[in-house]
Amino acid sequence: DVKKDKIHPIKKNRPLASGKVSRKEAFVILMFLCLIVFCSVYFLNLFYGLIVFTYFVFTNLYSFGFKNIPVLDAVMIGFNFMLRFMAGFADLPGQSTFYYFLIIFLSTILFVIAKRRADSEVMGTKALEHKPVIRFYTKNNSMVLFVIFYIALIISFHFTEIISYKYVLMLFWLFGTNVVMWKHPDICLWPYKI
Repeated sequence: DVKKDKIHPIKKNRPLASGKVSRKEAFVILMFLCLIVFCSVYFLNLFYGLIVFTYFVFTNLYSFGFKNIPVLDAVMIGFNFMLRFMAGFADLPGQSTFYYFLIIFLSTILFVIAKRRADSEVMGTKALEHKPVIRFYTKNNSMVLFVIFYIALIISFHFTEIISYKYVLMLFWLFGTNVVMWKHPDICLWPYKI
């Protein structure tokens, strides 16, 4: 995605896109990081290894095609964020934590939808060159997706053991953040300018 990253106002500063790191150097860094991952999997446990393997598979599925399929692109990112969260557990979590993972998953999807809308608004026609799937994320489609995933999120909160006022505050924060991102899409690209 180096060519596409060069078009994006933020991603153009990434090491490969900006030319600060060559492809050969990136490959050496990749091999070094893979060695670290394999060693950590060896010294930790099988559950962690399964998560790393699943993360690797899903990241590659996303990179090699699923990122171009509307909604599935957001679902894949949400799933990978959930895997990152799960990697922090020493063993397979119990059923009571399932809904917390679901909340991470759904919250991430909501942020991805807002980010897709923001890219479309801020980058204009260049957004389609950078990520063609953005064509799907019109205001109407995005609003429908927000409603669907917020309903799923509210249902997920219902099954957790979160005390009621924390439940309301968390939903308010998630909704408020998405409203701000909806009304001020440049915040998604430049959050430090708030």
